[in-house]
Amino acid sequence: MSTICRLKAWSFVVLILFASSFLQTQAYNLQGMGLAVALVCHTHTTKFNDKEIQSASEKITASSKVPAKPIKKRSRRLEPFKKEQGKELLRASTQMGLGILLIGGIGYMIGGTEALSAAAFMGPLISGMLTKPLGNIGNKLCTLFTPYLASPATRRIMDYKKNYERRKYKLTKSMRIFLDTTIGRYANMAETWGYELKEAEKAIEEVLQFPLGPKPIDPDLVPVTEFIKNYPEEVRMAVGDFVISAITDSKFERLERKAVPLMFVGPPGTGKTYLASQLGNLLGMPVQIIDIAKYKSVNGNHFWSGNSEPGVIVDVLLGGKTKKGNFSNKILVLDEIDKALAKDENGRFIHESGAEVMSLLHTLLESQETTARLARYEGATHDISQLKIILISNRTFSEVLGKENAGALESRVNLIKFAGFKDEQKLAIAKDHIKKVCASRSIADADIDEAVIEEIVKTDTQVGNQGVRIMLKVIDQYLRIIQKGALIGQVAGLPPITFDIKKAYEREQAE
Repeated sequence: MSTICRLKAWSFVVLILFASSFLQTQAYNLQGMGLAVALVCHTHTTKFNDKEIQSASEKITASSKVPAKPIKKRSRRLEPFKKEQGKELLRASTQMGLGILLIGGIGYMIGGTEALSAAAFMGPLISGMLTKPLGNIGNKLCTLFTPYLASPATRRIMDYKKNYERRKYKLTKSMRIFLDTTIGRYANMAETWGYELKEAEKAIEEVLQFPLGPKPIDPDLVPVTEFIKNYPEEVRMAVGDFVISAITDSKFERLERKAVPLMFVGPPGTGKTYLASQLGNLLGMPVQIIDIAKYKSVNGNHFWSGNSEPGVIVDVLLGGKTKKGNFSNKILVLDEIDKALAKDENGRFIHESGAEVMSLLHTLLESQETTARLARYEGATHDISQLKIILISNRTFSEVLGKENAGALESRVNLIKFAGFKDEQKLAIAKDHIKKVCASRSIADADIDEAVIEEIVKTDTQVGNQGVRIMLKVIDQYLRIIQKGALIGQVAGLPPITFDIKKAYEREQAE
């Protein structure tokens, strides 16, 4: 009899401690478990009532029973994340059951006369062995049955898993391994909010933003032809080839070879960067302009490191400030190439990342290199076969690096030299610009003095400008005077303001 009493007493103690440990878990776990239990009880009660009704119905209509059509069972596949949570639930439940058995066995062996010392001994043991499994059970039940009651970190993991499952088969094998590992680490760290957790979140969210396919393009080619008509024939031919390749390649998800990059070389102001950006606008493709000389770490650093600069290619994959969406077939414009590769008298790179820039260019310019290795994500790779690359430089590779060091790079690009515009080309560009500005500002064509425009073009060549950047700014000043000069003079109490070409150039060159 005493043995039975001891067992009952110890069972009561274990149940009390079990309940107190359970109440120490978070509120959402308790709610999730309660709701899950209610659902199970409701299901069993409904089944029981249904059986009673069915039994009574069978007795009444036994003679006129019509055979029921077999019900086809629908195969429902659980999401991979929910499968994992189910396994974790089973593991935590088994762990808790074994803990209860162990503690009950210890209590039985100690005996009833030493209940106080047993309680003091078993309290920490119960807390250590049962609290964590109970918390895990609550989390898993919430995840499986009532996700909105789960912890924020658990909901975030569920979102990561869903996004990853939708995209995983379009990622490279190494990137899938990275995401699997990092999401697993994040799940283990979710209970301790800190720097490492935030960095893991950032890395996962970055990779899930990477473009997975190209934007289909089918542009009207007439505006493209109209736009490049004032450029030299060599430029028009190269742009035509670039445009046709962009249209054709957009029909495929991935390419076996990258398109041959363009390299625009010429003095400042000759329209190199403007041409590259306008091509994107006319084709409806996103354009991302990167000043490669501004990067301290071109290849990027690991996301765990203190200096976690992403690097050029990661910035490209994340999309930057492109306004037309983050697609894999964006136009990547790498500006200031000659500055990034400049060397001193001793042949050493002036820019601290000059060697990294060389390595990056070998990867980007090689047509067979269709994936890029990303140091930020433990060396995982991502597809870059759809990138359309345009390099902008004031000097050629040979002029910057010397012929013996530039051969491999120059052989991989379509080199286009912008020697500067002739006066007739400048005049044609000026007239096109005036036409667009007058239409947007409601300026009458009759107000434009063609003699002034011709004088602006002549002055632009005299001051040594080979491009049109400053010339167009001076023309904008002239159009502003036409539109508002009389009003400005009236407000200032002066005669109508007249346009002085010489002063306009002095003002622009001073800036």
